[in-house]
Amino acid sequence: MWNGRRRRAWAALGALWLWSVAAGADFRERLPQDEIVYFLLPDRFENGDVTNDRGGLRGGRLQTGFDPTDARFYHGGDLKGLLGRLDYIQQLGATAIWLGPIYKNKPVQGPPGQEAAGYHGYWITDFTRVDAHFWQRR
Repeated sequence: MWNGRRRRAWAALGALWLWSVAAGADFRERLPQDEIVYFLLPDRFENGDVTNDRGGLRGGRLQTGFDPTDARFYHGGDLKGLLGRLDYIQQLGATAIWLGPIYKNKPVQGPPGQEAAGYHGYWITDFTRVDAHFWQRR
């Protein structure tokens, strides 16, 4: 069954696909080496929805992973922010986007005093869900 979160995630991916089509009508004819790839971590790109900054979690930075003053923690960037800035990426001349992982992550880990958040997307705990820091279920 398609729930709201899954529908919105697919809508976001569809928007990215449509952007790639708009970037060049002949995109399927281009060789891979001719692509200009823009790599980004959603958390570090653009905060389009401040309501998902804490990923639906409660508490301080060691529970939510959110602390925009610390490079080791979430800063608030999300898929809504990315979608709102596709024109900027296109103006840079990019023809493709390489998106860091957006799957559900462990929010914080590390020994006391060395904690860090999974803003980078590589502490995946569930490959079937988008992390709430990047796309909040409504």
